[in-house]
Amino acid sequence: MRPMNRRIALPLALFAALLVAIGCGAPSSGVREGKQYANIISLSPSTTEFLTDMGGGLFLVGRSASCDRPEEMQNVEVVVSDTKPNYERIAELKPDLIMYDKSLYSDDDIAKLKELGFELLELDATSVDKYADFGYSLGARMSIEMTTSRYLDKVYQALAAAVVKQTTNPRATVLLGDGSMGNYLVMGSESIYAELYTQCRATPVGVEGTKFQEVNIERLIDMDPEVIFSDGNAKAIYADPRLQSISAVKNQHVYDYNGKDLVRFGAKLNTLIEKMSDTVFRMPKNPPSGGAQ
Repeated sequence: MRPMNRRIALPLALFAALLVAIGCGAPSSGVREGKQYANIISLSPSTTEFLTDMGGGLFLVGRSASCDRPEEMQNVEVVVSDTKPNYERIAELKPDLIMYDKSLYSDDDIAKLKELGFELLELDATSVDKYADFGYSLGARMSIEMTTSRYLDKVYQALAAAVVKQTTNPRATVLLGDGSMGNYLVMGSESIYAELYTQCRATPVGVEGTKFQEVNIERLIDMDPEVIFSDGNAKAIYADPRLQSISAVKNQHVYDYNGKDLVRFGAKLNTLIEKMSDTVFRMPKNPPSGGAQ
């Protein structure tokens, strides 16, 4: 069994400290001593899928209309339609905990949720460490510490193994959409995707910030990514006549991934890391003159 690297060891040490704090009666990460978390509302697909993948789906009493996985979610009441929470209904359900994805809600929405007076748990999936913080906190609340810890171990192990010995440091990005509406959505240069590409020894290219943003074709051509990760639209990207000068298109380095899994940070981040690493690994280490074959 190989030793844990520093990046893996640190979150586990923080998690151990959390358990000690709870055992000593000192509140940590917002966890209330002795509280039973039995009624959970999840306002985003990422938080819903994380909880259900960890075995806590039976505790859900409210969800967003977009929370469509797993199939049994159809039996859970919808309290969010068109990204706007039904605050009155949420209050009536008296949840022990409300979970939400920070990227989906405005500051005003979050402020209104806080006004309800219920405990909140925010998923800020802009980095692996912040994603793990959410997982550890949820595990402590739901008494599934070991389950979440084992899963997050896999995430950090996948991250440690993602290092690809590259000499080219290919420019890489993530695109959403098929271009049928005109443009594509491009990942943020400060997003978790950029962090993963950096770990894979690729050079992330994208728009400023942490979120996907629409860019015009001219700007996408200027970025000239050599690797593109797509939400299932590689065929459309290859066929788009406007993109034929982009290196990833010319050299056949556009790779598909399940669209929902690409943008939903449930408990499948380790698989996403492995797939992104694999796409960079396929790049030629020393491309011949004129581009990869």
